[in-house]
Amino acid sequence: MSYLYALIMAGGGGTRLWPRSRRDQPKQFLNIGTPHSLLREAYLRVAPIIPPQRTLVITGEHWLDAVQAELPEVPVENILGEPVGRGTAPAVGLAAEVLARRDPDALLAVLTADHLIRDQERFRAVLLEAATAAAEGHIALLGITPTEPNTGYGYIETNGRIGGQSLPVLRVESFKEKPTEERAREFLASDNFFWNSGMFVWSLKTIQAEMRRLMPELAERVATIGAAWDTPARDTVLAELWEGIRAETIDYGVIERASDVVVIPADIGWNDVGSWAALF
Repeated sequence: MSYLYALIMAGGGGTRLWPRSRRDQPKQFLNIGTPHSLLREAYLRVAPIIPPQRTLVITGEHWLDAVQAELPEVPVENILGEPVGRGTAPAVGLAAEVLARRDPDALLAVLTADHLIRDQERFRAVLLEAATAAAEGHIALLGITPTEPNTGYGYIETNGRIGGQSLPVLRVESFKEKPTEERAREFLASDNFFWNSGMFVWSLKTIQAEMRRLMPELAERVATIGAAWDTPARDTVLAELWEGIRAETIDYGVIERASDVVVIPADIGWNDVGSWAALF
């Protein structure tokens, strides 16, 4: 049986929402229009379907104590620290390798620590539908129905329904990065474009295979680090190998070049709180 795990990405550098969000206290540690910090909100909205023992967080080494203070329910060994930020591809790759040593048949939902989601019940329903698709071998993205011709988001073009139980599962045709306003208006007028939320679900077997195929150098490095993670050699191996990793996003590195990607429409009241204007 494949269990669903959550990986909460909490490595933001505090460069947005200045001056409240700063380098020593980025926005994931702030309560911005929420009763708790955005990081804790991210944990609480998956807690009804994913227990803390199956929740992982990846963050900067210097924020480990802050994450543990925000999420005391999550086992300390599930909070992973990067020596320095190298983008989402190395972060996801490392977490996948660490988890593969514990549960190689796992499904992994990669989630954000700094977004607002109003309809949390629907969010969980979308996540479970995505997990079903991931168990079938797909890379399943959560796509947001555009509400404006926003030029700051990446867009996902879809090409028809291929399945789904309670919610539709749509085949991905292409990715369109941060279009001009004219193009964004065209996407908005169509019914087959979605904003890329940055949240997705896949099986460990799928992400490991795709990383070996598309990012072999990174795959080799994180596999070596992952093998040493729960051993006394971890710090030495991490220090030797992490510094040489090239920064890359998981979108460019894997998802946009993968062969089997689907979208589940996620009308969940989503906002990435990327600016003060977005927050207002």
